[in-house]
Amino acid sequence: MHRALLLTIAFALALPASAVHAAPVAPTAPPLIAVPKAPTAATAASAAWQSADGTHVLRDDQPLGGEAVLHPPAGCRLGGLTATDVAYACPTESPDFLRVWLQDRGTTALRSNAIGFLNSGAGGEAYELSGIGAALGTIYTTGGAHVDEQTEYRRLSDGRTVRPKPSAHRALSLDAASGTVKLCAPLAVGTHVVSGYDDFDRAPYRYTAYDASYYRAPWLVTIRRGRVLLKRCGTRTVRDLGVISSAPGDLRLVLTRRYVAWMADYSSSTLTIHRFADHATFRSTTTLGPYARTLTATDRRLWIGDGQGKAYMIEP
Repeated sequence: MHRALLLTIAFALALPASAVHAAPVAPTAPPLIAVPKAPTAATAASAAWQSADGTHVLRDDQPLGGEAVLHPPAGCRLGGLTATDVAYACPTESPDFLRVWLQDRGTTALRSNAIGFLNSGAGGEAYELSGIGAALGTIYTTGGAHVDEQTEYRRLSDGRTVRPKPSAHRALSLDAASGTVKLCAPLAVGTHVVSGYDDFDRAPYRYTAYDASYYRAPWLVTIRRGRVLLKRCGTRTVRDLGVISSAPGDLRLVLTRRYVAWMADYSSSTLTIHRFADHATFRSTTTLGPYARTLTATDRRLWIGDGQGKAYMIEP
């Protein structure tokens, strides 16, 4: 055997065990568990979904199948969940108008809310209650002939429209009356330039916009130049979690206090999860159908489903 090789082997054997570093082992992804249905609303500690027999609300401390079942009025559609209430969009005397109702998760008592909105528009627009917090609810509008795709913020107290103004140091929040909360120091959201050509106005455009951001104290996730970046309160360290292959608007991303998870777009089959406790990143390939994916998360459980009724749950 070559003398240099023998010396290398001898030197390696002489090293103490603490000085020998094994090659990193890729973490094993937690198993995907098939479930009957994926939730469409969640808080940090509970998730909810609607079926023919009512609204199912499952707490993180309950086993699968141990959820409570609530019974909303006929025709009401699940639209959001808070720590105390389930929110529905319910029909009114006018077939073109919906009103938000809240159902107490403990007593199951129902009460009407000040938020009302159209069911559909003359230009083919569709409206839905898409989220709710302690202070605000959101009405999502699909694009039509008269209205572009948009999300409207309404106050629960009086139904009035609020126009949140996120900035470098403020993030969107449905729990704040203003629609934004201050980021903890030294966190900040960067900006990027958006440019293109407007076919309607027949003119180029160029403006500065804030990076897409998601905040759940103490964690901030931003999308910067096609990469998912993770920041934490109290430090300037930035973790690059990887590349995304879609525009931020097509990204399906959920952020909890324990992990962040995302799918690139509606048709992606790869689910990526980054766990904060050990900063391990997992990737799982699903077998969902070629329809819109839903991604719903609590601090303990993550659900993913498709338009065909197939769904999975994972505990990161």
